[in-house]
Amino acid sequence: MSSKDSVVPFVFDALAVRGAVVQLEGAWSRIQQEHGYPRPVANVLGHSAAATSLIAQSLKFDGSITLQINGDGPLSMLVMQCTDNLDIRGIATASEVSSDADFASLVTNARCAVTVDAGAMERPYQGIVEVNAGSLAMSLENYFEKSVQVPSHLALCSDAFLCGGILLQQMPGEKPVGEDDWRRLGALGGTLRTEDLLDGATSTLLQKLFVEDDVRV
Repeated sequence: MSSKDSVVPFVFDALAVRGAVVQLEGAWSRIQQEHGYPRPVANVLGHSAAATSLIAQSLKFDGSITLQINGDGPLSMLVMQCTDNLDIRGIATASEVSSDADFASLVTNARCAVTVDAGAMERPYQGIVEVNAGSLAMSLENYFEKSVQVPSHLALCSDAFLCGGILLQQMPGEKPVGEDDWRRLGALGGTLRTEDLLDGATSTLLQKLFVEDDVRV
């Protein structure tokens, strides 16, 4: 991971919620330079890079996370892999698409597989979910709920220069988070945009997003 890339974990002091913020500039630039993609496809690839990095940052062993999307739409295949050292690479296969194509039109009848590879420690684990036409973030929230059993909020963003995102997860074994608080945190995290990631340190960003909460990085 280059000096222009970061994944910063954090916790809420008064709520049993942990999270992480990712910002990818160097890695995102390299992925785009290696393969020229139409902007709608590049946006999905950027969201995938951010999401895979957020999942990989929680690995407690030498291994990797691979996110793969396969479907019947113009974006027929996407693969993104990130190691525990946050080295990331990705590729997509897509037919011609219009410049204003949305996510739903790209991923018709698609599935998303998340594979956790712990190397020699154990056999790889794979969870598969249907791709939600709303967004990749919604699809992965479904993955966390069904395959990992961890309530999660995920927001992803991408442009030509930067991709990033924020992941919020309830901490297993702790006091359950109230429904209102959990809904509030998800709504606030969902306001994240790429320009927010360029506006100072992560701690400052978190203070702006969650003004009512004490957040510790």
